Amino acid sequence: MIKTLYPFEIKKNLHSINEYLFIIKNMFRLISKNGLYRKINGKYFYVFWDNNLNEWSINLKQNKEIDIKKVFTKEFTLFLERFHLKKHCNRALVFINDNSYFYPIFLANIKEDKFLEKIVISDTFIEEVCKTNIFFRNSKINLNLIDYSGEYKKFKSNLFSEKLTDSLGNVFHINEIFKKSVNNNSRLSYSEFTKIFNNKIIPKNNQTFYYSIYFITIYLGNYLNMLLLNRKEDYLNFIVKDNLQNKIIKIPFEFYKKDLTIKKELLPPLLPRSY
Repeated sequence: MIKTLYPFEIKKNLHSINEYLFIIKNMFRLISKNGLYRKINGKYFYVFWDNNLNEWSINLKQNKEIDIKKVFTKEFTLFLERFHLKKHCNRALVFINDNSYFYPIFLANIKEDKFLEKIVISDTFIEEVCKTNIFFRNSKINLNLIDYSGEYKKFKSNLFSEKLTDSLGNVFHINEIFKKSVNNNSRLSYSEFTKIFNNKIIPKNNQTFYYSIYFITIYLGNYLNMLLLNRKEDYLNFIVKDNLQNKIIKIPFEFYKKDLTIKKELLPPLLPRSY
């Protein structure tokens, strides 16, 4: 079964910032090996062989506006047969519909409209699927990390040189917060972190560990966007595939799009000067 999670959820109990940075280094390795993908926001649907109707069908429960004719080209149905989805009628190919395009995401074993098991599909499989229909798209992004270790070192150097400024103009290095970060099992919600971050509030001592973990996570998302894009307005959330572990790892550049700014009763702020 595919697990979809954030990098900080890969290990059950993180004990230190250095331990998390080791996981982040592995993200660079996975990107170098398997590529980087845009996280698609849309509605799922899946394609399967219906033995009762004796034809290819689409489950449209979440996505009734799809034009079926756009999906089932002759080339696509031949592809499905070639990969034995007709023979294995309990297996479905799952897509996400976004802006009139369809993105193949994973294979799934299904029973009574439920996914019993999700299976990561290879780039080769996705590329072959996309050749069969002009409305099919690959969410993979063209980012070549030949030297993932060198790129990680640049990321880490940038991260540790990051400066944060409070409302009084006091300047702190993010490393000062990292040094105070000890896991006391006091979790922050994503909205709590975003409020602290957006409102430039210094995290309390019992918040510094997960503040640091979430900060590193979105810093990674911003760093990858900077390698690809010129305008922050175009920034994307990403996913990384770990095919061996059957995991999809989410790398956001922010946790919330909505404004979580609070009115100014709140005290000393911190905000990165730049990404």
